[in-house]
Amino acid sequence: MNYPHLFQPFQIGSISLKNRLVMSQMTMNYATKEGLATEKVIRHYVERAKGGVGLIFVEGTFFTPEGKGYVQQLGLSSSEHVERLKGLTGAVHGLNKDVKIFIQIQHAGGRAYQKVTGLQPVAPSGFPLYPGADTPRPLTRDEIRRLVEAHIEAAARAKEAGFDGVDIHCAHGYLVP
Repeated sequence: MNYPHLFQPFQIGSISLKNRLVMSQMTMNYATKEGLATEKVIRHYVERAKGGVGLIFVEGTFFTPEGKGYVQQLGLSSSEHVERLKGLTGAVHGLNKDVKIFIQIQHAGGRAYQKVTGLQPVAPSGFPLYPGADTPRPLTRDEIRRLVEAHIEAAARAKEAGFDGVDIHCAHGYLVP
């Protein structure tokens, strides 16, 4: 098969990619229970950067305590998360400045579990998303406004951590701004 544009540069807004090869987000569960990036997380993405992709999307990352979706999910809700993620972006950019790295932010919404977060899930309504799911608490208008602000704050923390861009997870019943 002939794909003449695959290895050609590509522009996403102000971001220049060296090619059109993109590594999609994959849940790895390599973070600590607090959501901190580990050496295993960093090694995983550095190895992918060695493969020649133009852009890496880091897995769905929680940015509020009630939005955490699973036990060892990466986090982006504190300065400690930012510092650990700087190690990740620094390692990828240090290996090859041509590789760009975006982070996917995610709020699990009604798909969150109280046994993971210690908090009742929140969602647009008080109905479980599927059989066996925890019953979420409906968000108030003020909480929705705060959630929009939390998305913005997460994007600012991602920039501080050295990411080249942010992807907002908008599928599977997750909450979006």
